[in-house]
This record gives sequence, structure tokens and C-alpha cells, in this order.
Amino acid sequence: MFTAPWNGSYTYDTNVQNAMDSALSANMIEGMEGYFRLVESSLPDWRINAKKLFGARGIVSQIVASPNTGLHCHFGGGWAWQFWTPGAGWLASYFYDYYRFTGDRAFLARRAIPLMKEIALFYEDFLVEKDAGGHYLYRPSISPEVGSLLLSDNSTFDIAIARELLANLIAGCRELGIEQKNVEKWRAMLKNMPPYQIGPDGDLAEWSDGSFRHAYNHRHHSPFYPVFRSFEFSPETTPKLWKAAKVALAKKGVHWLRNRRADWWGIPFGRAFHAQSAAYLGQGDVVEEVLNSMADRVYPSLHMSLRPNGGIFNFDGNGAFPDIINRSLAFSLDGTLDLLRAVPPSWKEGSIRGILVRGQIKIERLQWNQTKGVVNLELTSSVAQQITLRVPGSKSITALKIIEGPAKVNTSAQVRNARKVTLPADKKVRLEIRYNAD
Repeated sequence: MFTAPWNGSYTYDTNVQNAMDSALSANMIEGMEGYFRLVESSLPDWRINAKKLFGARGIVSQIVASPNTGLHCHFGGGWAWQFWTPGAGWLASYFYDYYRFTGDRAFLARRAIPLMKEIALFYEDFLVEKDAGGHYLYRPSISPEVGSLLLSDNSTFDIAIARELLANLIAGCRELGIEQKNVEKWRAMLKNMPPYQIGPDGDLAEWSDGSFRHAYNHRHHSPFYPVFRSFEFSPETTPKLWKAAKVALAKKGVHWLRNRRADWWGIPFGRAFHAQSAAYLGQGDVVEEVLNSMADRVYPSLHMSLRPNGGIFNFDGNGAFPDIINRSLAFSLDGTLDLLRAVPPSWKEGSIRGILVRGQIKIERLQWNQTKGVVNLELTSSVAQQITLRVPGSKSITALKIIEGPAKVNTSAQVRNARKVTLPADKKVRLEIRYNAD
């Protein structure tokens, strides 16, 4: 008799999300429909959760999903999961990301926007208390599974998911030209969200409640959501928070990753979050260290185990780790395509084919040689658009040549590590990029 741990249930505070992380970037678009149906099938029960637990409209997902219900259920006496509110927002981020990868406006209008509107409706009823500065008090708030630190006010995790949900909803409605009245309301809600806090050591705080507690030894990487999932922080728009996220990830790495002592070191999703964060932050050495550490979690079938040496079969690693590789090599957001963003130092040369990036772009082939400072790129955009093509900021592009296709390079106002490239719709373009090899 086979008895699955956790009853074989879907778990929504990381595991389902990890399992889906590579579906878009690894060009497995057809695999998303089952996920969308799973989420949508739970909506009636999620409305009950919101109403009966919080007296609110909208939806609240449960933390552990049995096969038959979406209702919040008890799951062990040590867990306060009845206060879990961010799950639906995190799950919905994949709906909006599907639109960003594919440009499917019908999906955006019929499935993504209605789902996000129901989550925003919950936040409208839930976020009612304010502090002396006029910001919402996110209360109760959760930073998943960190024991005695589980409940307080204003977890960075909860704030980040609410901010992402509202920002995506506003952007999606603006794209469709709908919901003008609600958009103004959601913008006002965004302005009232609690600000993130930076601790005395310069690290991103896990709680924006003035306590500066941070569970650096824990398997979850919840305060890093703005860099492993929502990509809210950037060196251009939020330089202080960008630096604070780097400091926090380094503290987690120095004290635990290299000493092999943290409880998250043995968990694929902990390592995945760490590497996903490092990839976005441009830290190829950390990406390499985490990827190399996973060999003892891989079965001969190439599926992964939750524990070393085949302890528990699960999909976290298989879902997340291809995306770590993809986003380290090619990452696109808001019209910018980064090449070799966090390529591991030992990957001196190599190639990858057939991956997708946001902005409706397929990377037909990406070949690089770090020693020579050469990138050969073949890509196809589904729409005519201008993108900013970049190599890491420590490098300078010395030449960008169009080998094939009717693309154009803007030679004016060039940035050292970037070029503006105009892509045609549905035509393959082949480029050669040369950069100084540090």
C-alpha cells in the first residue's frame, strides 16, 4: 500500500507554484490549461472561505487542497493556516504571466481579469485598518511556515503579492481599455500598501512591522517574492530595495547555503527560490552552486525527491529548475531582453533552443561563448515591437550585427551594455552580438 505524504494533496504555499514555474519559459504552453482549470474549479469554495472566515467578498484559497474541496481545513495543530490569505494572488500571477508570454487578449479578458478582480475585492474588504501614516495594516499576516514567527503584521510576502495582484490588474485593464472606475480605486489601494522595510544590516526585512526579524535558516524564501516571482525590484526603479534584497540573499547564503546546515538545504523548493532570486539578481555563481547541489535529489528517471537519496517523490524541483536555467540565460520583462543575465561562470560556452520569454518572443536558438564574448541569437516575435537588448551591466556591447531577417538596430543614444532592436512580426531574426569579455 502506498500512502503519499500530506495525503498527496496540492499545497499552495509553494509546491504547486514550483511545479508550474517552467511551463511558460520552457515552451510547454499546453500544460497550463490543467492548472487554470484546477484553480477555477475551486472558486465556489474560495468564496465561502472569504465570507465565513473573514466576512469579506471575493476569494481566499486554502493552503492544502484535498481532492474534493477548496475549503480551508485544519492541517496540524501547529499551523495557523486559517489566516492564510495570499495564496489566490500568487496562483493568479501565472494567469497574468500567461498573457505576458502569449499576448492572448481573449484569455486576459475572460479568465485572468475576472479572477484577479475577485482577489482585489477580498483585499478591498480585508485591508481596512491603517497605521498612523495612513498605510494599511495587513493583519493578520503570514510568512509561511516559520514557526513562532508565523503571525504578525505586514509580512513582506503578503505585501508583495497584494502589490503584484493590483499592479497586474491595473495593467491588464489598461491594456483592454476597461474598468476605468475600478482602476482608480485599485491605484489608491496600491498607494496605501505598507512600504517595505530595510533592516539595520541593510537587508530586506521579512516583516514590515519594525521588528527586523528574519528566518534566514528557514526553507521558505517568502520575503524574496519581489525578486523570484513578481520582479518588483530593479536597480533602476528601486535601487535601495534591490541592494537590500542582495544583502538579504547573501546573508541567507553565507550562513546556510555554504554550511549545509539550513532546513531548506534539503528541500528542492528552498534551493529553487534561492537560485531563482539569484538569477534575477544577476548572480550566476550562486545559480551554479545551487544547480550543482541537486544531484542527490534526482532519481534515475530524472524526477526529483523532496529529500536526499530518494526520500519523497515530488515535482518541485522538476517544475522550477528548468526555469532557473532559462531565466539565467534569457529573461524579458517590460520590453527588455537580457542575455546571459546570470550565466554560471563555468558555462564558458553552450546553447539552448526553443525557450520563451515574456513579450511574445521565442528564442529559437541562443549560443554563447563567454571567453570570446560572442552571442549568436535567433528569435521570432509574434508582434512587431522594439525591444531593449542587454548583456550584463559589467560588459559593453562592441558590435551588434543583423545576420538574417528584417530587424533594425537603433544606433542613436546607445547605452554601453544595451541596444534598441526593432523586430518584425512572425519572422525569424538572427543576430550576432559581441561584447567585451571580462
